[in-house]
Amino acid sequence: MRGNKLEGKTIYILAAGASVKAGLPVGNGLFDEVINYIRTNLATNTFLKPEWIDYLEILKRHTNDFERAISVLELLASQWKSKMIDLHFFSQIFSFKLDGQNMHKIYKNIYALYWYIVGDWINTRFKVMNVGKIEYLSEFVKGGLTDCLDIFTLNYDDTIELAASHYKVKYSTGFEEHYSKATKSNMMFYTGNFLVDSCGINLYKLHGSIQWSASAFSTDQLYSDVFYEKTPSYSNMQSYAFPIIILGKNKLRADACYLDLFIRLKEKLKYATEIVIAGYSFQDHHINMILKEACVKKTGCTFYVVDPYAPEGRQLLKPQLIAGAYSQPGSLDYRNIFQHNRNNEVLVAKYKFEDFLHICATGGKLEVTKFSG
Repeated sequence: MRGNKLEGKTIYILAAGASVKAGLPVGNGLFDEVINYIRTNLATNTFLKPEWIDYLEILKRHTNDFERAISVLELLASQWKSKMIDLHFFSQIFSFKLDGQNMHKIYKNIYALYWYIVGDWINTRFKVMNVGKIEYLSEFVKGGLTDCLDIFTLNYDDTIELAASHYKVKYSTGFEEHYSKATKSNMMFYTGNFLVDSCGINLYKLHGSIQWSASAFSTDQLYSDVFYEKTPSYSNMQSYAFPIIILGKNKLRADACYLDLFIRLKEKLKYATEIVIAGYSFQDHHINMILKEACVKKTGCTFYVVDPYAPEGRQLLKPQLIAGAYSQPGSLDYRNIFQHNRNNEVLVAKYKFEDFLHICATGGKLEVTKFSG
């Protein structure tokens, strides 16, 4: 970093904290939001079921972690779909007595609740409707007018896409338009072709996007052939599409474009000289491991951890191991990732992402703390 301008080959890894300024929810507040939304709209939306509130309240008592709860709902929904119901697992969470028609009704409701949250509520809640909300990203995305920015995001909101479109910056998410035999029309399919050396933004959405769907058609094709990016011209496809976002704790997926995007992150990390990690709580094991690997193998790289709540001192948190359905190790502390670093520089910038961007854009003084493992 020269002055406050990032030098060399920089890649950005953004998580939920990077979208808070746009008015998007973060963390466990999602639990209360979805419960309150269902409760408020029961009278006007006949699709919503009062039982859903009971299920969510029970899950909240078991774990206040929204993503863990989604993992449970996903597992139960998959059991219902595959007709391989695990009553022992069910009884560990819910106290309902299951028999015959009662079991059928409860599982059907849980299945509907899961798909409502993933396919409807999430899509609505994480869509930014007001371009004024993404003004804080203006100078950031405008960097794509003179350079090629590589942005990896764990978020499925559309803040970067909206900002890039608004400020007339070319961007790619790896989709290209091709003819679909299933729909007999041109659609946007994932091909993995990003911008290479030209100006613009390469946006790698590691956990999917509210703008992506998988068509219900052509189930005999490869996953990569049934992905498309939603645009207004495809709005008539909504009733034939399934959302493509990864919720829950098990986020390393090998299907569709996910593995390809993950591999691209590994490749980009090899050649990066500066890595900016913003708004990330370090709870995704597969991302933590790839960062740790990069930290050990790389030499002469600068890591920036941008987080207003970044812990200080040398006391490390122990990695967590969640048992049962959420079985996934995860670290809540960046210091666990960088504690064995010897050949790179790790700088902690205790700023909100929007403030970090503003300081970098205006040439103000950026206060950072050097972390030594």
